[in-house]
Amino acid sequence: MKRIYIERRHRRSNNFIEAIQLYFQSLTQKDESRAIVLADVDGLLIGGFCRDGQFDLHELASMCPVLLKVGRNNFGNVSYLPSEINFSILLFSYRQEPLYLLAIGGSGKNETLLCAMEGVCRILGD
Repeated sequence: MKRIYIERRHRRSNNFIEAIQLYFQSLTQKDESRAIVLADVDGLLIGGFCRDGQFDLHELASMCPVLLKVGRNNFGNVSYLPSEINFSILLFSYRQEPLYLLAIGGSGKNETLLCAMEGVCRILGD
């Protein structure tokens, strides 16, 4: 019997940075996060998406190492962001390189970051 592959994604890219942006855009729509960023160990932006345009993605990425030192894998508020902004940050390893994921707002922040981590690893080829 011949297998038929049905593509479930409507928007996709072979460029991994654009693919991460499209994936994060989809995640922000699902859980109503305002922004999601992926940063390297130095706080440099790898990829991200901001739904309402109110956050500078490079600035959010640069805060990741500091935010993590303050609160470890943190789900709450830190003084570097306004108190009304809830965020989640997750440190994970991809091919022995530490990467940060930061989500601003949203309903299921823990699940959002875990989905984002799985998606990033899939997009980057792991």
